[in-house]
Amino acid sequence: MTVEDNSNQPIIEEKILLEKRRVPKDRFHLVYILFFILGNASSLPIHIFMTAEAYYSVKLKGTPYQYNFENYIIVAYSISTIFASAANLRLLKSINVMHRMIFGLIVLTISFIFTAFMSKLDTTNWKITFFALTIITVILTGLFGNSMYQSSLYGLVGVFPKNYSQAVQCGQALSAILTALASIISLIDFNNAAIIFALVGKSVYDSGLGYFSSGVVLLMLCMCIQFLLGRVEFAKYYMRNLECGKKAVEKITLIEEDGEEMDEEIKPTYNRKLSNYQRINYVFKETWPTTVALFTCYTVTYTVYPAICSRVASVDRGDNDLFTGKLYIPITTFLLFATADMVGRTISVWVLWPSAKRGITLMILSLGRIIFIPLIFYCNAQPRRKSIPVLIPNDAAYVLIITLFALSHGYIKAIGVMHAPMRVNSSYRESAGSMSYFAIVSGFGIGSALSFLVAAVLY
Repeated sequence: MTVEDNSNQPIIEEKILLEKRRVPKDRFHLVYILFFILGNASSLPIHIFMTAEAYYSVKLKGTPYQYNFENYIIVAYSISTIFASAANLRLLKSINVMHRMIFGLIVLTISFIFTAFMSKLDTTNWKITFFALTIITVILTGLFGNSMYQSSLYGLVGVFPKNYSQAVQCGQALSAILTALASIISLIDFNNAAIIFALVGKSVYDSGLGYFSSGVVLLMLCMCIQFLLGRVEFAKYYMRNLECGKKAVEKITLIEEDGEEMDEEIKPTYNRKLSNYQRINYVFKETWPTTVALFTCYTVTYTVYPAICSRVASVDRGDNDLFTGKLYIPITTFLLFATADMVGRTISVWVLWPSAKRGITLMILSLGRIIFIPLIFYCNAQPRRKSIPVLIPNDAAYVLIITLFALSHGYIKAIGVMHAPMRVNSSYRESAGSMSYFAIVSGFGIGSALSFLVAAVLY
């Protein structure tokens, strides 16, 4: 689109260039660390629900939901987050991003306080009601809490240099590692284990209380960080620059304020104010390869994880063997996946392949991960139909498969989230970040729905 003549254009361009020269430094990498912690907290809710297998197995013992409660939790969470993230795309210009994030944290804190309270109640005579209340809590958490918070966080970090996006990604991965470790330690010894999240208990009910209460503590810490972030000069510069850019983009071509020059072909200019529909349409047209890559990545992952992966037992299973027994799934599925996922996200900032201009290549790599679905399906997932053989009866092979599965998931997600904002005009980076989150939760939802189908075929 051609830039119109405007007598104020040189003045505006000069002001932006002067601002660029005065970019403050991120002293002691404080903002990077803050984004890392915020990323950690943003993934905490769903990871805590997903890895509390021992707790929910006891609370729902004897019900139809005892062995597949993860599917219901994931579907309830994903459906609510899809609607909420779509709504958040329309709220970008009407509600301040910090206000949206604080609101999300408040809802999450209330939800976890309620869930921790429920863990201490004797639900023996109303297990179905307990299950229904849990699902309602998950829906409210996804609808008003986590989706609002994460979508806003993705939008906010999108206006910062790309390594800050990677900080959020690694923080999210660390959240999965910590919750997996907490789950493992709680299975080893309820009486003596000092859990990472200050989780100390004498029964699965005490474990549940500490497990969910730890989430409350971290969420309250994040509220303090939100207020601190708004006072750091480096963060204030980029957040203020975003607002200025939205006004200036209606008239001029903006430069890349973080020095990351992109080819003009993927950095189009708009010289008029865009409606919500036009803004979303423009961002999607520019980012669709990375959007599809993120959507496909999450669809493939959550088609089998954790629904099928959490059922893969050791082929050398022994009831008296701690590793091949009750710790095999928590270690090889949850902890190993989380660790490899974090490695994939960490190396992405150094490798950065494919480049932002080669979104189609990233999309093809993401589509290639479909091969992992049959590979995991034919591992030793139990129980299974007698007519479906175990074609990969080897623990080492499963460990290798789950490692590559998680490594590719973390790498593609991090690359996609970092590249999406780089493909649009700097004024629309917040929208690009939020659209990336929408693609992620949409893939999460579709994958969760497909997991029911895959589980039905297997079991």
